[in-house]
Amino acid sequence: MRSGKGDEGVSLSLRQGPSIDIVFAMKVCLFSYPRTGTSVVFRLMSRYLNAKHGSGLGVGEIFDCGDHLLVDTGTGLKLEDGNATEHYRQEISRRIELLKKYDRQNYSIKVLANQANHGVIEFLAEHYQIVCLERRDQFEAVLSWILARQTGFWSIERGGVRPKISKIVAEREIYEEIRNSIVNYLEMKPKFPSISKTLIYEDFVLLQNKTDVLKELGWTDVAAVLGENFDEVILRSFEEGEKQGFVENLNEVRGWYENDFC
Repeated sequence: MRSGKGDEGVSLSLRQGPSIDIVFAMKVCLFSYPRTGTSVVFRLMSRYLNAKHGSGLGVGEIFDCGDHLLVDTGTGLKLEDGNATEHYRQEISRRIELLKKYDRQNYSIKVLANQANHGVIEFLAEHYQIVCLERRDQFEAVLSWILARQTGFWSIERGGVRPKISKIVAEREIYEEIRNSIVNYLEMKPKFPSISKTLIYEDFVLLQNKTDVLKELGWTDVAAVLGENFDEVILRSFEEGEKQGFVENLNEVRGWYENDFC
């Protein structure tokens, strides 16, 4: 399943747990579900940790075997486009072992709940600081996923303009993809014995400087580490609340959602 590349940007508030105390080169796992802004948040976290501690630049969705091959270069790890699901369980085990092999490079990773199978949760809990990212309004994530999957429009590129999009009739099968991802997240999150932070998508959109989210994580030297002018751009495909106008069978979709989550 596609993870939601080009998430609609990110906005976050923090709850649960103390600030992350960084006293040595460290690794972070960003744990979430699709259409929550993980691309932007993870990119910021990875760049900071690399600049601050020399941690390996994050390798992204390392357990996404459907869209990515994990390559051992001999000196580190990199992701390439491809499918590695033929021997799925063995492939997950191989990827865990490669992360252990390069443990000293302190790769940060992003894991979506539907990818956390066959020992992944246990591995993450033992080896990573866990930062969760979720939406306050899960129904917006549902609509975002449906629209992206059925229109093929995932995000506005930097400086780009949104193409004209026609209304769609949401397909139940597409809805069930994101429903299952959210259910997996809600079921798996309590399995972590410790979570450093839980971030909420909606609030960060109001931040003038997107790197301020790192300060909220307790990383107060962001300007010194990344530079005064470093920032990240929110690549939004739809404004909040706008998605509903593009779904002709909105009431039907809402009924599916309420039956599953309310």
